[in-house]
Amino acid sequence: MTREEAISILKTFRITGDKAHEAFDMAIKALEQRWIPVSERLPERDDEVLATDGVDMFVAWYSIQEWKSFDSNYDRYTPIVAWMPLPEPYRAESEGV
Repeated sequence: MTREEAISILKTFRITGDKAHEAFDMAIKALEQRWIPVSERLPERDDEVLATDGVDMFVAWYSIQEWKSFDSNYDRYTPIVAWMPLPEPYRAESEGV
């Protein structure tokens, strides 16, 4: 199912069945993708996430009281202000996204 199909199904709201259920799941997942302030909560220990210091973004993980990253944009002395889960890996439409 494509994102456009999900939007169409949610707009009509009358359709029931497997596609409607899948559309609601996609919509919920999309709405859940947001920046989470570190003041609100931290990611699970050692889970790779997209992190930001308010200027740069990079893949990082939180481990034992500190953030770590292999990314050259990451300066360990600049505090991380927010993070979000990494998106699903890219798959072509023909692979059943």
